[in-house]
Amino acid sequence: MRHGFSLIELMVVIAIIALLAAVAVPSYTEYVTKSRTAEINTLIGLYLDQWQEAYDLEGDNPASVTDPTPYIANVTFNVSDPANAVSVFTDTDNDLPTELQDVGFLYSATIQKGGIEWSCTYESGTATENAIREAHFEECSPQ
Repeated sequence: MRHGFSLIELMVVIAIIALLAAVAVPSYTEYVTKSRTAEINTLIGLYLDQWQEAYDLEGDNPASVTDPTPYIANVTFNVSDPANAVSVFTDTDNDLPTELQDVGFLYSATIQKGGIEWSCTYESGTATENAIREAHFEECSPQ
């Protein structure tokens, strides 16, 4: 009577597990990156709404935000100058892709009858146009 597994059987199981891991890890990494950039996009939308509310109420600048999330280093508002309305800087967090670390996004507001139209530029030594587009910052152009 034979007990246990042969070396070949164990190697086949290990090969199958390695194959599954080789497929799963890159997909998981891409999924995590997309979720982090989606969080940045959502927060930027909230900051633009804060600016618009302050502008509509003819109020003071909202308070600058420092370290609001692990992915955003700081946010600065300028209600009196719509051309430099909101500045957002991403953090140098290891959880972000290198291309999206320490990127400065400058949002300019164009005031129109129907509301505000936003335009975006970015400044960074590491960000490429392709990385910015892949992170769904399509409306941003290099500064």
